[in-house]
Amino acid sequence: MRPYRRPESAGFTLVELLVVIAIIGTLVGLLIPAVQAAREAARRSSCSNNLRQLSLGLLNYEKTTRKFPPAHSWSGDSPFSWGARILDYIEEGSLARVIAPVINNNTRLSNHTAAVKTAVATPIAIFRCPSDSTAPRATAFPGSSPALDGATTSYVGNAGGFAERKDSNAEANFLGSFQERGDTLRERAVVQMGIMWNRNACTIADIADGTSKTILLGEVTWVKSQAQFALAANMNGNVGDQAAKLVERLGCIPLNAGVADLGTWGQAPNATFSNNDQRHTSLGWHSPHSSLVGFAFCDGSVRFLDQSIEAGLPDYPATGTFNGGTGGSYLARLKSGTQGNVPMLSRLSSRHDGMPTKDE
Repeated sequence: MRPYRRPESAGFTLVELLVVIAIIGTLVGLLIPAVQAAREAARRSSCSNNLRQLSLGLLNYEKTTRKFPPAHSWSGDSPFSWGARILDYIEEGSLARVIAPVINNNTRLSNHTAAVKTAVATPIAIFRCPSDSTAPRATAFPGSSPALDGATTSYVGNAGGFAERKDSNAEANFLGSFQERGDTLRERAVVQMGIMWNRNACTIADIADGTSKTILLGEVTWVKSQAQFALAANMNGNVGDQAAKLVERLGCIPLNAGVADLGTWGQAPNATFSNNDQRHTSLGWHSPHSSLVGFAFCDGSVRFLDQSIEAGLPDYPATGTFNGGTGGSYLARLKSGTQGNVPMLSRLSSRHDGMPTKDE
């Protein structure tokens, strides 16, 4: 008897077809996460390159002018931020030629020429993280009237991890008001430990803790912290409460923190200043890269820090009353060895806190 042979024209049976579909579905299910991971790795690499290029631009600016640019100048002089000042150092000469002549003019944004308004609204690729897909290319500047557009950024400067106070309220005003309205109980002292701040900045020589151990720039996401690369305020404090939020951040805020975790801006400190760390999360760093946040350091290197890194205010030992200030400033305490624990993110955000950045 001859063995049975399927006719040449016969197709798949229903069972065979279902098996093939199931196999294809399984392979696709396995492949999609791998493709997504590869794409995110490519986007993170692009983000790292952006941070690298911006940090080199800032370092070249410092080399030329002998100082980093100010983060912003909302109380006068200029509405422009550090991003607008380094355009010539990041191969954006055409925009620099438009903005540079007016960058120190004490002029309202609305009174600038159409060319300047167009320049500040022009998106620049290295200011934008490719993983932050929710960010628009440009958006209306807060408080501007008539509304003026500004190109967005994913990267903002480091204003410091905490304040270095030298007066009698060293503990009660430990963090400083960070140039924000609505918080009159804190002095503007936090900038003394950072790199760039309102109308001023430090030099490379001022970074006593080492350039490889001090943050220069970090990431932000559009959802939690709307920022623009060129603009910081609408001259003379008209939108001064937005200035710091747009261009600089604090190292005492946990990475990727949520508003519900830390409260809102302007909460008054209590007797033990436990509310001093309840700052609005727009003043911290955030990232779309899962649990990692990208940073450029003052030596031009780029590292991604895990969001679990220890953050918060330094722990002052109870050598004096919180409101009496008998313990002295942070650096005075450091000299006497009574400064207490300084969270790691605050150490990396402060240029001369004198603390190691890893266990030794």
